[in-house]
Amino acid sequence: MLKDDVYGFKVITVDKDCPASQCGLVPFFDFIIYAASERLLSKEIQFGDKPRLQQIVEMHENKPLKFTVLNVKNWTLRDLNFVPAKQSFKMGLSGIKVRQSAFRHTLDKVGHVMGVQQGSPAEDSGLEIFTDYILGTGQGDIFVSRG
Repeated sequence: MLKDDVYGFKVITVDKDCPASQCGLVPFFDFIIYAASERLLSKEIQFGDKPRLQQIVEMHENKPLKFTVLNVKNWTLRDLNFVPAKQSFKMGLSGIKVRQSAFRHTLDKVGHVMGVQQGSPAEDSGLEIFTDYILGTGQGDIFVSRG
């Protein structure tokens, strides 16, 4: 069982055609837990005015960089390699947006689509059962307690 204080960098978005886009990062479900063999699992991973991950990426500009990523949807680890480079990306050298976060409770507020009623707005939107997940809504909590 994971402790509440185990942190990593949650992948929020990946720019299309950025250096990291080809390595297979999965937004929301992937957490970067190692970068260049340096462990990034604690909340104390900011040194100076920049997060440690950003410093590591900057040190690897135009050089190969390896991330070890934990996918919390299927609890697998994998190594991903890319070369950070200056481009016209919104999100630095790597083209990814991350947020430091504990990963233990990531799936607590995720809805796995288990059924879709015929003729419903969910069906019209193209939701697929057993494949799609709802990560949040503009109205807040997606879970309704019926009692």
